[in-house]
Amino acid sequence: MLTRDPSPEAKQLGRLAARLWAVRELSQLTELGNLGATLRTTVAETLVRCADAFIEQGAVEGAVAVCIAGLRVDSDGVLAEDWARCLARSAELGLEKGGEHTARVSHRVASGLASTAEETRNSLGRVEAKLERRRMKRRRWKWILATALFAVALGAGIVTMAAWKAEEARQAEEARQAEEARQAEEEARKAEEARKAEEARQAEEARQAEEARLAEIQRRGYWRDPSTDLTWQVTPTGDSMGRDAAQRHCRGLSLAGGGWRLPTIGELRSLIRGCPATERGGSCGVTDDCLRRRCRDSSCTACSRNAGPADGCYWPAAMSGTCSWYWSSSPVADSADPAWYVYFHSGNVDGRYVSTVKHVRCVR
Repeated sequence: MLTRDPSPEAKQLGRLAARLWAVRELSQLTELGNLGATLRTTVAETLVRCADAFIEQGAVEGAVAVCIAGLRVDSDGVLAEDWARCLARSAELGLEKGGEHTARVSHRVASGLASTAEETRNSLGRVEAKLERRRMKRRRWKWILATALFAVALGAGIVTMAAWKAEEARQAEEARQAEEARQAEEEARKAEEARKAEEARQAEEARQAEEARLAEIQRRGYWRDPSTDLTWQVTPTGDSMGRDAAQRHCRGLSLAGGGWRLPTIGELRSLIRGCPATERGGSCGVTDDCLRRRCRDSSCTACSRNAGPADGCYWPAAMSGTCSWYWSSSPVADSADPAWYVYFHSGNVDGRYVSTVKHVRCVR
């Protein structure tokens, strides 16, 4: 403890030491260790007063620095109680000003001095209690922060998991829809194939039925036209001949009980298929009611050759024979000799002299 006033020399050395520590050059005070014990004690006493002055001014770091320097000078521990007091007060002041690191250093050094003064021990106890509260507060905040971070991480994980599950569900739904679309497309394809197969089967059946019908007609030798109720000879008999010979030929035909005749031009036109202008009721003017030469106009030669529906011929599929000129019994009314005929190779209607040879198809 301080017991006497320092000498002028000691005061000068103390001021020098305080000045050196104030400018962060107190490490130079280690050279004072070479001084005598009395002089070192005097310097230490001055440093104690200097530390107290720092504390009074609130300069905690300066006070701690001076105390540390004083401990180096007072290597014998003569003023240990004073150093402990100064360091304890510095620790308290440091905590008040927020300098926790300085307070911890001061507390650690002061605790090592083992002070016996009750005030110093109380001060150190208060510092220890405050430091412990701060430690607990930091731990609590660390725990709160860790809990918050964990909650954030957990929430982020839950959100991520939810997003992942939502994405997985979306992909599963897309896959399901794609599979349903594929199955629907496959079913539609199979249905279309089945429809086409059914159409092909029906078409084949119809073709076979038509072939059977035509074969029956060919075998029978005659065909009834449902649109006119006329019965026609399917396969012409006899060679090409003049018109008068054709009429005699049909009257003498004994097919299916006889009763045959050479058709009129109107009846012969009713056999035309695929040439609208010369079909029965078409724009061609030659009919059973108009047999003059002037009744024939350009529409009576409107169709192309070999473009009819029955293998190029303009007559029903049931007919057979040479696709050529066929006589009618109708004369060209304003001429002495010609008669009307139909050229089934092109669907044309025209007139020629009766002596001209042409094919014959009888009707009844």
